[in-house]
Amino acid sequence: MSASEATRTLALHVGGAVLTITEWPDRCVEATTVWDAGLILAHYLAAGRGGGWSSKLAGLRAIDLGAGTGLVGLTAAACGADVVLTDLSECLDILRVNAEANAATIAALGGGRVEVMPLRWGDREEMQRCREVGGGGRGFDVVLCGDCMYHTGDAPEQLVDTVCGLLALQPAAPGAISPTVLVSNERRLLTATVVGDTKPLHGAQERACLDRFRESFDVVTIPLEDQHDYYHNAQVD
Repeated sequence: MSASEATRTLALHVGGAVLTITEWPDRCVEATTVWDAGLILAHYLAAGRGGGWSSKLAGLRAIDLGAGTGLVGLTAAACGADVVLTDLSECLDILRVNAEANAATIAALGGGRVEVMPLRWGDREEMQRCREVGGGGRGFDVVLCGDCMYHTGDAPEQLVDTVCGLLALQPAAPGAISPTVLVSNERRLLTATVVGDTKPLHGAQERACLDRFRESFDVVTIPLEDQHDYYHNAQVD
């Protein structure tokens, strides 16, 4: 391991398993670092107090958008989902490292299959390949977004339109959960004033993206009491 790499181990309450997640803080920083909102979503999947999703994911098809280190998607795979981890093509190395490092652990749990694929939001060809490889052509039962709105910029519709294009239209089977999008996002500052000039910050971009989600989906906020005992924060939705 180089001096610029750090390893974080995440203890999951799924059969007592431990996923080992590698971070590269000096390379493609946003995509190679575990951020709080992703950590909270991963722990909610594995052991949320409201039942979490650990018992709901088995056999489902899931896709992790802007997967970064792969923490959220690998957690879903450990819980039994077949998962496609996606990010920009230049950010896939760390996803492959973490997918390979945790393959034996996920297999020992009887977890799902893991694929790593490039996906630029709004790219129809890449979206279609993801649907064919991981969604069986019908789309995904679960779309995961763990703190992936930081760079939505002036086009929040690209993320939301991508989610709409990937999500399955019907449950996987009679009695199965309805296709669902799970989003975890840290509340950040909306503006900053520098020498009398007020400029929008990433928080404004994220707010616009959340507003677009509300226009497209029925949004339900998961209360803190239903999240993980320790890994929860009032500043993370």
